[in-house]
Amino acid sequence: MANQLSKTGIGTTETIEAWHVTQSIDAFKATEAYDLFTSGSIGHTGQFSVTGTNTELGKLGNFESSYSSTNYIRIKRTGEEHLDLGASSAAYGGWIGSSGKLNFSVNGDSITSPAATIATNGTFTVNGFIVGDTAAIGTSTITSVGRTTTFQNVGGYISSQGFDSRTTHTVTVPNAPNWYRILKWDGGSNRGGGVVKLSTTGGKFAPATWVIKCFKTYGADPSKHTLKLEQYGNTDYITDARIVTDSSDDITYLEIYSPQISIGGIPTDLLLSVYDDKLLGYNDYTEVFTGTLNTTTGTSAIKLELPFIEDGTSVESLHVSSSVITSGMVSFTNLPTSDPGVPGRLYRSGDDVKIST
Repeated sequence: MANQLSKTGIGTTETIEAWHVTQSIDAFKATEAYDLFTSGSIGHTGQFSVTGTNTELGKLGNFESSYSSTNYIRIKRTGEEHLDLGASSAAYGGWIGSSGKLNFSVNGDSITSPAATIATNGTFTVNGFIVGDTAAIGTSTITSVGRTTTFQNVGGYISSQGFDSRTTHTVTVPNAPNWYRILKWDGGSNRGGGVVKLSTTGGKFAPATWVIKCFKTYGADPSKHTLKLEQYGNTDYITDARIVTDSSDDITYLEIYSPQISIGGIPTDLLLSVYDDKLLGYNDYTEVFTGTLNTTTGTSAIKLELPFIEDGTSVESLHVSSSVITSGMVSFTNLPTSDPGVPGRLYRSGDDVKIST
């Protein structure tokens, strides 16, 4: 237990001892632990710190700062980031206003124009604010750049509305016909699936979108890959996609083929908006390239290749248990040229298409 300041021995005609004076000095210099109790008002200029011990926390009860221009309270742990609670023109921190809103400012913005505001009615208004990894969501509304998105926790699952697929970056495909690397599984142990969407948005290039769903299994030179391709729009800026493994670095790449593109007879680099959605189950770990895409190398071994079909879908295998109805053309590419010995499989014998029995 901390010491108490004592008036024992202090009185008229009594002798003042040294400890009568030093106890106050020791208390205010924290030479020894003393409990200090005050009433009324205390004026303070300069830094004010409250420090706890290994077993006791430093505590503040009711605390008010009245300096209106830059007043704030800083809460800080040694060696850690701090939180400033402030008002008026304080550059950093949070402020609980008279309206019941908790305002946050970042990057030097004044908290009177906060980056984020949480209101007592559950509304969360965001302006350039990044939410961390963990959040508890009941029903929350996020307003950002004029758009409102609603999250709702329904039976442990998050339901939402108002979402928009946003591009992560752009890439440039040089104006030479070649295979270009758009994604990699960085290392033999990396595996899993991902979805890459590439779009032209108009202007020089007619609007189109290419969707690539890709998958890689274990190993530096894995035996199993999967591709599923979709094309929206009837342009031929990108015609094929493939998965290759480069023996020079044992890295597996996703590549796209682009023929030479000319606009008005002038060869032109292709600018693509990239939408990187790591939402195809397990993903460890795919990296989508940025900037100007690199071409393939002579040490790349083709593992799987599919063409894009204008306004259509390409898959490796399609199983139909009932019937196929089509009003257009059905194309079969890469049919085996001998009987596969699997009942129901198609194969080509000369100019004839046959069914294995």
